[in-house]
Formats: sequence, structure tokens, C-alpha cells
Amino acid sequence: MSHVATSRVQALKLYKNLLRYSQRLQYTDKDYFVERIRTEFEQNRDVQDQAELDRCLKRGEALIQRNRVV
Repeated sequence: MSHVATSRVQALKLYKNLLRYSQRLQYTDKDYFVERIRTEFEQNRDVQDQAELDRCLKRGEALIQRNRVV
């Protein structure tokens, strides 16, 4: 599997995980959070640089792991 295909699978998995995470939010506006996720993914849709893709994926994963948004 190529890097692009692998990154696409990782991005879709991250997107789904962020949407699931949004359902557990208590003090943050869920609609705003989901719209922000959608906007970020749409803005980065055409990123081709592997280093940039990795940075974006790590940024999203860190958001979930740190539980900074409640």
C-alpha cells in the first residue's frame, strides 16, 4: 500500500475518532467542534507532502489523547 493510501486510511480513521470524541464533550459546543473538524480536514484535503500529512495526523491524535477539549 502506498504512503498516500496509508495516509488516507489514517486520516479517515482519525476523522471518525474525532467525531466519536465530539459525542463525549460536555462543556464544549458539539456542533462547533464538528464543524471545526470538518473545516480542518477540508482545508488539508490536498496536502501531498508526507511530512505535512504526518504533522496533521499527529496533531489530531494528540487532541484526542490529551483530552484537552471537554
